[in-house]
Order: sequence, then C-alpha cells, then structure tokens
Amino acid sequence: MDPALQIGGFVVDRRGRLRPHRPQERPALRFRWRGHDCTAVLGPKGLELSARAGEIPSTVSAAERRGAVIRAIDALPRDLPPDWTLSLSPSHALWLDAARAVEAPTATRLIAEMVRFALALDPYLDRLSAAGLEGTPST
Repeated sequence: MDPALQIGGFVVDRRGRLRPHRPQERPALRFRWRGHDCTAVLGPKGLELSARAGEIPSTVSAAERRGAVIRAIDALPRDLPPDWTLSLSPSHALWLDAARAVEAPTATRLIAEMVRFALALDPYLDRLSAAGLEGTPST
C-alpha cells in the first residue's frame, strides 16, 4: 500500500492523487476571485465549483435596479457553458456553479480546474455587476 499524506480533508497518495480522507466527506478548497467567495468540492461525481456572484437587491431599497438584475439573471443561463448552472440561496445570494468529471484528481489538476473556472467567471461577473447585483464582492 502506498504511504499517504493527509492534508485537511484530503489524502494525497505517492502519485499525487487526491481522495477524501473519509469516503462520506466532501473535502473542499475555498478561494476568492475578484473578491467573490468560491469553493471547489471534491465529491463522488468529480469536482464541483461554485462562486457567489452577489445578492439580488431588495424591492424596497432598489426596485429599479432589482428589475435590471432579474433581467440579467434571466438572460444568463443561455450564455453559460453547458456544465454550468445558476442557483439562488434562501438569502437571495446568486451562485454560479460548474461540475467537472475529474478522474484520479491530483492537487495540480484541482488547482488548474479552479483557475479555469475563475477565469471563465469574468464575463458573467461583469454582466451581473453592471446590472447592479448587490454585495459584490463579498467581504
């Protein structure tokens, strides 16, 4: 059996491959891109990447801007890559999510996928910010 190194929720084998320390857990790396909270989760189906784009403005405080944001959100899905989705949290935070099938992921491959995701986010973050999405970037 290959000796392994545990780093947080990950186990790294001698060949640099990553796996969860405990099979039932989903270890994650958190990072920030342009001030946005992002997460990379290693799960049973591969790598799940997400970025908090911001919050939909309140009708009370920003009714006019809210309409522009909702129109931008409505137009966004048809322009997203096929493996990307939008999700909305109960607090009205908007998330951009992507899934990648990654066989025998290594730390290098994980970071490369995180960088690809972050760079691909730019035009979508710009559009949402221009429309008035609140809370971008988060602190």
